[in-house]
Amino acid sequence: MEDVPPQAAVRTGPAFNRRLHQRHRISVPGLVADKLGCYDCIVADVSDGGALLQGDLPLDIGHEIALGFDVLLGILGKVVRIHDGFFGIEFTDGGLNPAR
Repeated sequence: MEDVPPQAAVRTGPAFNRRLHQRHRISVPGLVADKLGCYDCIVADVSDGGALLQGDLPLDIGHEIALGFDVLLGILGKVVRIHDGFFGIEFTDGGLNPAR
């Protein structure tokens, strides 16, 4: 996993530069599930608080999902941003650091 300091995030603009957690570029296959189905995606980066997914996904802002990639399954989250085939996910169940 490559550490990506907040200011070096893939995305730009004021909303994307206020990071609470350091992001890690990973670019691995993942699965997104909702009440209607399961969809393939690429997990482009991840932090303790969320992930950036890439793919042709039938998701809208506020959509609740479960994410799985690598050995991590069932991470709950919601879509908070969509731009050019990328989906910003905020983890809602403690994410990768459930102790917080």
